[in-house]
Amino acid sequence: MNDNDNDNERAPPSQEPVTAPDHDDENRDHDDEDEVHEEPSNELERRIGELAKEVLTLRKDNEALRRELAEAVSDQEEAIAHRDIARRQRDELAYQLLSMQRTGHGTPNMGSLTQKSTKMPDAPILNLNDGKEVRFETWETVIRQKPEANSDHHPLPVHRLLYVQSRCEGKAQLHIAPRMHAGASNPYLDAEDMISHLRSVFQNRNRESEALAQYQKLSMKPKDSFTDFLAEFMQLAEEAGVMEKARKRDLKLPYLLQTQENFEPHSTTGSGSGASQQTAGPKVKTERSPALTPSEHEALLKAGKCFFCKEHGHVSKECPKKKQPAINVSAAQVPASTRIEELEETDQGKASA
Repeated sequence: MNDNDNDNERAPPSQEPVTAPDHDDENRDHDDEDEVHEEPSNELERRIGELAKEVLTLRKDNEALRRELAEAVSDQEEAIAHRDIARRQRDELAYQLLSMQRTGHGTPNMGSLTQKSTKMPDAPILNLNDGKEVRFETWETVIRQKPEANSDHHPLPVHRLLYVQSRCEGKAQLHIAPRMHAGASNPYLDAEDMISHLRSVFQNRNRESEALAQYQKLSMKPKDSFTDFLAEFMQLAEEAGVMEKARKRDLKLPYLLQTQENFEPHSTTGSGSGASQQTAGPKVKTERSPALTPSEHEALLKAGKCFFCKEHGHVSKECPKKKQPAINVSAAQVPASTRIEELEETDQGKASA
């Protein structure tokens, strides 16, 4: 082995120079990654903001369209009311002209053209200050019937609206007042709009469950009238939404009561026959002591006198002046054996004679 070879073996292997890591490059890479992540998030937020604005715009447009639709419906109802009035006047005039042609004289009476239907009673006042007045459900039913029955008295939507307002007081008037004045931002369109608003305020949300609970506990007492019970039963069933088949099942008597009704005639007959078979005891008439006042009773008690004859020496139950109890024995109470013996003795007496 040469010396050169030894030198080569001793020499360490050549290494490349180590350089310090470039922190600027690492930061630049991180910044690039953040920018890559931030770009989609910013785009998503921007898109969400645009969608929110579109939703808000669509809601406003929807409210405006609803308002226009309600106004168009109100105008349509008003036009229909005017048309109905014109038709009614035309029909009345045609009827009068036909009557004049048949009779051959007279002139049309224009006053009869304005004749209106019989005015129905007004609906009750909706107050609801203390909850003791008329229920809202009852009031709503009546308030709808009045304009329908007297449509000629309330031909236009504004007439019906004012009529509903006139039947409100107290809290009800307080709720509708802000939407009734001239500068209201959301005025009522018609009577139906006002009734819907009042329903949202005064309707009992739990009425159905309360009526169902009362319906399940309802029972008829012996002194109750069946007609009153049936009226309450039908009202609670209607408010609770009970099906008609279930009403029939709930209204009939339970099985045990039906069995009792079927059993009572037999039990009564049996007890009567058993009682007739038993020999009734003789009826004893007892003579009672005369009625005494408290003062007389106390005086006789202190003196030791009889309460019946008011004499000394005995008590009222041993009073000798009391009549002996009379025993009334009817023929039916005499045993059959005794009556047979009496008949035999009578026959023997006749034979000997």
